[in-house]
Amino acid sequence: MNWFNESLIWGICSAFALLVIVLFIWLIREHFKFKKELQVLSGYASRNDRDITGLCSAAITIDERLTAYEVILKELQTKAAEIKPAESAEQPYRNAIQKVQSGANVAELMQNFGLSRDEATLLIRLHGHKSEYN
Repeated sequence: MNWFNESLIWGICSAFALLVIVLFIWLIREHFKFKKELQVLSGYASRNDRDITGLCSAAITIDERLTAYEVILKELQTKAAEIKPAESAEQPYRNAIQKVQSGANVAELMQNFGLSRDEATLLIRLHGHKSEYN
């Protein structure tokens, strides 16, 4: 009976040792599998970090450009506002031409705009209807 107990104990210990060895091998395989997955995920995280850094850099560059364009736009708006009054001074005949196009005659142009007869006639020839000066 003693021999049976010892054999039984050795059998149980051997089975337990085999189970421990199998579990240890399984744990080692799982460890390497998780380690490989961790490396893959670390690569993804590293690429994502680089992408985010690049996007932030691009956003800063775009913001700087927009700020510069806003300054340029304000300058252009200021210049455009200055040009409008000067534009009418550069075209003293503008109102007279509009009157000619709406049908004014030489006498009206001379009276309303202080033009000479020759100036009024020229404006009518240049900007009036063809039947008016033929």
